Amino acid sequence: MYLAPVLLLSLQAPAPEARAAETATTGEDATIVVTAQRLRKFRARVKTRRKTGELYCDLRRSSGDAAFDRGFCAQLVRCHGVVDRTHALQEMEERGASRKELERAATQELERCITPFFEKYGIDQR
Repeated sequence: MYLAPVLLLSLQAPAPEARAAETATTGEDATIVVTAQRLRKFRARVKTRRKTGELYCDLRRSSGDAAFDRGFCAQLVRCHGVVDRTHALQEMEERGASRKELERAATQELERCITPFFEKYGIDQR
């Protein structure tokens, strides 16, 4: 009667070799994990100053790496000022696209502009 739960727990527990393999990570794997954690934490948006019309990055939550934050914010502002999403949105609306398709069209050009920043840091966007 008490043996069944113990058997189930032992089946769910990973083997000691599997645990050892999980803990052995290379420096590259650690870098990937740290970068992913940085991106998960980072929250920012591009805003416009009312008086001057200047674009700026409103950092809502830091990634924990000041250089990364500054670089990503600078790239967001640079791309926001360069990318014209109006044409893509108009084209999609003429086709009668769904809201999700409209949102995707609006962000594609911005993604292309931001790609060099991700490549510089060795981040795969997909």
